[in-house]
Amino acid sequence: MSYFRRGGTNEGGRGLRTIASLAILAVLLAMPLALPVAAEGGETRTSLPDFEVEAFYNYLDVVAGELAWFNLTIHNDGNAAYLVRSSGDLEIYAYMDDETRVTFFQRIYEDIYVNETFIFDFQVKFDTPGLHSLSIHIDESNRVEESNEDNNEATVEFEVIPSQTNKAPQADGGNDRTGYVGKSMLFSAQHSSDPDDDPLTYHWVFGDGDTDTGARVHHAYQELGDYRAVLTVSDGYLTDEDIFTVHIIEAPSNLPPVPVITVATTMVMVDEVLELDGGTNTMDPEGDDLRFDWDFDSADGVNDWVRGPAVTHSWDTAGTYTVTLRVTDGVSTVDTTKKVEVKAPEPENLIPSAYAGADVVLKKGDTWTFLGTGTDPDGRVVAYEWDLDGNGAFDTYSESDGNLNYVFSEVGYRTLRFRVTDDRGGMGFDTVTVTVLDPKGDDNSTPGMPSFIVIMIIILAAVLAKRGEIRVTGSGTETENEELSFK
Repeated sequence: MSYFRRGGTNEGGRGLRTIASLAILAVLLAMPLALPVAAEGGETRTSLPDFEVEAFYNYLDVVAGELAWFNLTIHNDGNAAYLVRSSGDLEIYAYMDDETRVTFFQRIYEDIYVNETFIFDFQVKFDTPGLHSLSIHIDESNRVEESNEDNNEATVEFEVIPSQTNKAPQADGGNDRTGYVGKSMLFSAQHSSDPDDDPLTYHWVFGDGDTDTGARVHHAYQELGDYRAVLTVSDGYLTDEDIFTVHIIEAPSNLPPVPVITVATTMVMVDEVLELDGGTNTMDPEGDDLRFDWDFDSADGVNDWVRGPAVTHSWDTAGTYTVTLRVTDGVSTVDTTKKVEVKAPEPENLIPSAYAGADVVLKKGDTWTFLGTGTDPDGRVVAYEWDLDGNGAFDTYSESDGNLNYVFSEVGYRTLRFRVTDDRGGMGFDTVTVTVLDPKGDDNSTPGMPSFIVIMIIILAAVLAKRGEIRVTGSGTETENEELSFK
């Protein structure tokens, strides 16, 4: 957010200033923007504005995470006015700290006359407390020609204070506990929290003279007794403590580790990589250092024993494999297993075969039953469909068979399309051609264009024979590969 205010150089009456400003503006608009001015030595130079940062500061304390107001006062110290419509864009950039990231940008749409000040207020937010700076750059791109380009920048430094709404963190070092002399114990602050989600630091005092830092640390007590341990958590400004008691006794015989295998899934495909994690959930009652070894097939007679708390593996053959994790604390060794099923990819689907039946010839008005069938070499047919008009859309659907009863009411040729679909989505197609005859005509005649051609040939032959141009005999034979001749 930003606000503009215009300043001046005298305290005269508002009416006189307004009249004078209008008069000056009228003169300036009637004249070219660049006015020749005499300089020493007889030379001339162009009259130009000059923007000088007269003041730049923050109004109030700058609080982390809150918008802070800053004031910028610009003074035109040149010998020409800055007019928005003819002088180019006047831009203001603000940079936070390192001066590489633009924190604020504003383009000025106000005329600034000679010796006039322009007051500009804007807001910037700093997220973290501490010493910060804010730099202002006027006309950084030199869009406006000035008589002096070296007085357009200013920087202010200030201390950003913590927000007054900051809430203290909550320390949680765990419950009172029992440990063994000389045995390392885990101390975890994982249940500590901060209401503002501020980053936290952790400091441990174990009560035996030793200290440590970090969210997870290990410590071993060297003598029997009860120790007052303290966890201090800080968000950088506020702190909280958690105090608990550690009771140290003589160590019994070694307690073995408890191994746990963690996987995202127990079913993978052949050659698919599986991540096996043994370190996250495996624990040792005494906090001993552990060693992890893996065998990926307990039935193959080969012990792989790949070392590491977390490993990856893939199998090249389908089957069920028993993965073994062996964990040792240097004294005791414990195994745990998990079964993994490896599946082979499904073979490529073979397309089903469709059979619509033989082509048929029938009469108009007849009902015909089509017995469409389908077979699938690697599955079963689950759908039978007929396209009755050849438009590409299938008009019937059945999951049991491809039988179709249909009455043909129009004379002519028709092609019916038959489709079968298998249980994996594969499709097979076939067609059957139906010839529909007119029952009023010759049963042996063929409707349509072929009949017309035959009739025309007979008529043409009769005409030519009558004119004596050809002579046709009614006897003769034709065998395969022999030409039929007329005399």
